[in-house]
Amino acid sequence: MIMSTLPKRLPDWPHRLDALVRERLTEPFAWGRNDCCNWAADVVRALRGDDALQEFRDTPRRSAAAALRRIRQRGGIAAGMARAGLEPVLATLATRGDLVLLPQGRWPVLALCEGEFALAPGAAGLVLLPMNYEAEAWAV
Repeated sequence: MIMSTLPKRLPDWPHRLDALVRERLTEPFAWGRNDCCNWAADVVRALRGDDALQEFRDTPRRSAAAALRRIRQRGGIAAGMARAGLEPVLATLATRGDLVLLPQGRWPVLALCEGEFALAPGAAGLVLLPMNYEAEAWAV
């Protein structure tokens, strides 16, 4: 039997995730501080206890175009997720705590799967976005 060597979620991950969501509920979007890249990195840190997506956090950005340009220079979102040890899953199989890349108008958004909805930073705090089951998703 092959055992996965990928990091696992911490035993108290639901409580840690709830605390993170409460903390960010009303924190407005801010490039480089509370944007979707930092949000995804913080979700992984809360669930697993490591900073596997630090490269997303460390990517300088002042706009969506700048963020995507820097991420593409590093091979794209999927390559960064793979380097972090996150395995791709079908969006239809994503569960609470997984990350999804949702198309939102001109720019995609990294969000936290919460079942039929996803959470991502918005202008006045976290916003609920409908899950798009054609989106890319990664198990955390």
